[in-house]
Amino acid sequence: MEPRVTVEVSRVAWNLDVNAAKDRMVSELFEDLRGNLARYMEDPLDDEAVHDIRVDIRKLISVLYFFKPLIEEEKERELRKSLKEVLKSFGSIREGDMLVKSVREFMEKEGKYKAPAEAVISEVEKGREEDVAQSLEQMGSADLQEKVSSLETELLREDLISSAPEDQDKATGSEDLKMETYAINRFRNMLGKLRKLAREDDFRDIADVHAYRIRCKKASYSLMLAETVTALDGMEWIRRLKEIQDVTGNIHDAQVNRELLEDMDVEDRGFQEAYMAFLDRIIRKRMEEFREQLEAVKKSGTRLKRKG
Repeated sequence: MEPRVTVEVSRVAWNLDVNAAKDRMVSELFEDLRGNLARYMEDPLDDEAVHDIRVDIRKLISVLYFFKPLIEEEKERELRKSLKEVLKSFGSIREGDMLVKSVREFMEKEGKYKAPAEAVISEVEKGREEDVAQSLEQMGSADLQEKVSSLETELLREDLISSAPEDQDKATGSEDLKMETYAINRFRNMLGKLRKLAREDDFRDIADVHAYRIRCKKASYSLMLAETVTALDGMEWIRRLKEIQDVTGNIHDAQVNRELLEDMDVEDRGFQEAYMAFLDRIIRKRMEEFREQLEAVKKSGTRLKRKG
């Protein structure tokens, strides 16, 4: 049985300044990233390893987003760009995996298109082998290893967080700014913007839906990470944002799958038309669900509860 954590110890653990909290979050994420990169090197066919690597990197991008008001603008932009470059290494692999999954789901519903569907899957998987070989070469390169190590060093620098937050009293320096105090104001601002967009945007353009999804993803990752170093309870918003991510993720995946198939030289036009109609039905259904989710966001408060 694990020892019980007393209230006093919990308070000490949660009474962190923003630099200490940032370092704890970053260190744990890089530990996860290194482990998942090792998993991928051992088994490049493990599509879950690819997914987990992408999640780790997106969480690191979310750390930058969460602390953005405290970081010098040019430095934040530079670090975000570097993280996205690492993320891009796994982009085509993940997209191919999602297309294969989608075509298989379609094939189960439309058995008469089994032959052309399997031909598409075979072509995508052949391309995946090339992407994996290229990715492994990059992963084993000293250049990428050095980039990951350099990013960790830069994100753990003591002077990365160097100014007072935009939504705090400018007289309050970051040296004695407590993480929980900062988080309360940052989340109020972050979630307030999500609620404002839900009220003002008609989301007729799928690009706007995707942009909202990215905002939700950054906010939910930030909430999950902040929960580990504060006494704030963000579970209600985490659940809400995760549901939005799932629905809008389906919309995004369907749109990407449309584009991927259009770029392929598919001989069976009947299969192509039927599969495109299948994707359109997914988009319409998920858009209806998304609009219902937006109604819930409009009515939600932005004040976070405390644990216990």
